[in-house]
Amino acid sequence: MMINRLKKIVYDNKGLTLIELSIASLITGIILTGLGITVIASTGSYQNDWVMNELRNYGYYSVKTIKEYVRSAENVSVDNWNGYDRLSVNQKNNGLINIYALENEGFFIEDRPMDPHVKFPNGGAYRVGDQRKVTIDKFVCRNLDGLEDHGFSASLYKKFRKSVWLIELNLKVSTKYPDGEEGFEILKIRDRFFVGKEYGS
Repeated sequence: MMINRLKKIVYDNKGLTLIELSIASLITGIILTGLGITVIASTGSYQNDWVMNELRNYGYYSVKTIKEYVRSAENVSVDNWNGYDRLSVNQKNNGLINIYALENEGFFIEDRPMDPHVKFPNGGAYRVGDQRKVTIDKFVCRNLDGLEDHGFSASLYKKFRKSVWLIELNLKVSTKYPDGEEGFEILKIRDRFFVGKEYGS
């Protein structure tokens, strides 16, 4: 009906009445609004996936690297520094090195980033002006002898408490939305591993 009416208008070249123009504007507005909402939702989801994937890659790589340092060490001691566990790793070939975390900068070995090729994802796409802020929320790395809630039976705990280590790493993404609201997501990485040596924490 509407299509036939439009055809007649085109052929007769009489133009649109005020009511027809209003209806056409309303329909166009509804369509554009729907498209806009779809684009915004898709973009937000893509931004979230992009940032979380980078954060996930950094987190798992960091845990893997720390495990390698602990396993290859002659001795490891742990203290609390800046709100996170700091590892003092004594290696046969490299001597004593410190591994620590900074809230907004990631993991460091001595005064250098843990790996210059794997950067802490606190900058880049969708992170301009703290649109999405990435931080280290929690880092614990200790053998079971240094932890109260170890989750093992008492006999197993006594036997292996210094050889089984636990890493807990929480990475946080804080998001500022256009309406002024704020939210956050936390990526939790937890790993237990056996080092085959007994050294205290």
